[in-house]
Amino acid sequence: MSSRIRDLIVKAIHENKIFFPQVNSDEYADKLLNNATIFSEKIDGKEIAFIAFYDNDKSNHTAYMSLIYISPEARRKRIGVQLIKKAIHHLKTKGFIAFGLEVHKKNLAAIQLYQSVGFKKTFEKDEMIQMEYLLTPEKL
Repeated sequence: MSSRIRDLIVKAIHENKIFFPQVNSDEYADKLLNNATIFSEKIDGKEIAFIAFYDNDKSNHTAYMSLIYISPEARRKRIGVQLIKKAIHHLKTKGFIAFGLEVHKKNLAAIQLYQSVGFKKTFEKDEMIQMEYLLTPEKL
């Protein structure tokens, strides 16, 4: 994965420090690059968005979104929706049945994005909301 994606991961964490107060951005970027599946989007050769998710829990057939980020200049262009749908398609082809995530209650833009694609709230605790998208054949 390119160093530009790593830089974008670090930027995403720094811009959203309110949601990642305890996270070392460099360590987290390395963890994602080494262990997650990452899809990105480019405009004019520049990485402007990515989605990172773990698709290695084959026993439960459940994947977990770790981070999605769209650069400010690329927001409101449905790039987030496209990235999530690309991840969902990938997970379906690998036989996964669910796609989960956690989101901070104050991250209203992210919650709206996830709900627009079909994620449903499954649990709330303290400042976090768990959401899930069931990967049934008739969806997407």
